[in-house]
Parts: sequence; C-alpha cells; structure tokens
Amino acid sequence: MTESNAKPKIAEVARLQEKQNASAASPADVGSSAYRTLLEQAPILKGENQKFYKQLHDAIFEDVRPQTFLEKLAVKDFADKVFEELRFKTAIVGLIDGARQAITFGADGEREFRAIQDYLPHLQKLQRMKEQSEAGRRALMKEFRKAGASREGSEPETSAKPSTETSKPK
Repeated sequence: MTESNAKPKIAEVARLQEKQNASAASPADVGSSAYRTLLEQAPILKGENQKFYKQLHDAIFEDVRPQTFLEKLAVKDFADKVFEELRFKTAIVGLIDGARQAITFGADGEREFRAIQDYLPHLQKLQRMKEQSEAGRRALMKEFRKAGASREGSEPETSAKPSTETSKPK
C-alpha cells in the first residue's frame, strides 16, 4: 500500500471512529429502552406510592440533567436511595408505635422492658440501613456536583483569586 492510498483510509477510519463516538453519547441513544426498563423496575413495595416515586425521579432528573447513560443510572440510584430512606423512616416510626402499643396494653413494668428489648434490635438495624443509604446518597450528590461543575466549565474557587501582581511601567 502506498502512502497516498493510506492517507484516505486513515481519514476514513478516523471519521468512522468519530461518528461512532458521537453516536455512543447521543441523547437518543441514552434514552434507550434499557433505561426505561430499569425505571419500570423501581423498588416500590405493594401499597407504596408509585406516582410519588415517579415525581421524585423526574424532579431529580430535571435538576441533574444527566447527559450519559451512566449519569442517568446515577439519577435512578439517587431516586431509589431517597425513596428507600423514606421507607426506612416510615418503618422506624411504625416500629416505635408498635412498641408504644405493646407498652400501653401491659400493666406491669416488665412488659415495657420486654417491648424495648424486643423492638430495639430491629430499630437499630433499620437505623443502620437508613444511614448507609444516606451515605450512598451523599456520595452520589458529590458526583452530581462535580459533573455539573465540569459541564459548566467552572474552575475551583482557589483559582478565582484576583492576581496580586501589578504591572510595572516601562
């Protein structure tokens, strides 16, 4: 192959590579059925508000404005975590209410002690699960902020300091 034949082939390969890279990140491709399928598999239990989950997801999606498929997955994960935390908080309240009912139906102090003894491990476990979910959500929030800052082309605040140098007359 001569050098003159190789240049068009290299240019053609480079053009195809650019086209493939551009189509891989296009919004049409990112809005694929794979993401819609994942959304349909939201972690919603029977009796929970599916409409509220959708509103929560849409609000987060609008706020973050993800550009890539992985960013959209992070939005879904974030919505899942927020919804999960609400579930844990509701379960904690339910557990405390259950313990209170167990106490009110008993006449002796032994019953109160037994209710606390029975419910406390469950309460602690729910609290740990909620805290783990919150930690994951906070980590995602940091990633969203980084991605947003890099998209806007903003520089770290330390580089935005005014210059202390003064120009000397020549």
